[in-house]
Formats: sequence, structure tokens, C-alpha cells
Amino acid sequence: MPELLHRITIRIPFPSRQYADIAYAALSPDPVLKPDQFDQTLRVISASDEVHEQDPTVSKYEVNCAVLEVEARAVSDRALRVGTNGLFESLRVVVECFEQLR
Repeated sequence: MPELLHRITIRIPFPSRQYADIAYAALSPDPVLKPDQFDQTLRVISASDEVHEQDPTVSKYEVNCAVLEVEARAVSDRALRVGTNGLFESLRVVVECFEQLR
């Protein structure tokens, strides 16, 4: 199996832990079509998690909310782009549902 050397970490802030948990639950069941070429790990980070205090890249806005963190890994830059595009498309649907239910 080829090594997944291309990586990106994406942090998506949500106004509450509940919204982040719902997004996590909605995105987690989707299987990766080619796990030998692309893989991703999702987790929810709350404002109380130590990672915010240790990470200078986390903005003040993110500290006041919950964050859905996605770590993506791929065999190539193209596979990483295609995989993250799929993630953002699914995330767009989740956010649109939040807006409709408000």
C-alpha cells in the first residue's frame, strides 16, 4: 500500500458543541472510496480542550466555540484535493440543513 504523505488539517468552527457533534455524526459514516489513496480522521474539539491553548493557529473565534477537525492524508496532491472537495461538499449540505432548521 502506498504511503499517504500529503496531509492537511482543516478546522471548521461551529457555534456550539451540539452543531459540531451533529456535523461529525453526519460526516463520519461516509466511507472513503479509495482508502489506499485517501484517508481522513474527524474529531470534535471543544473550547475546554488543551489543544487550543497549545496551538497558536487557533483563532479567538474558535476558542469560543466547538471545532470539527479533519485530518486528511493522501498519496498525491490531486487525491488530497479530490478527497477534501468531497468533504466540503458534504459539509455544505450539513450547514444548509442547519440553516433550514433554524
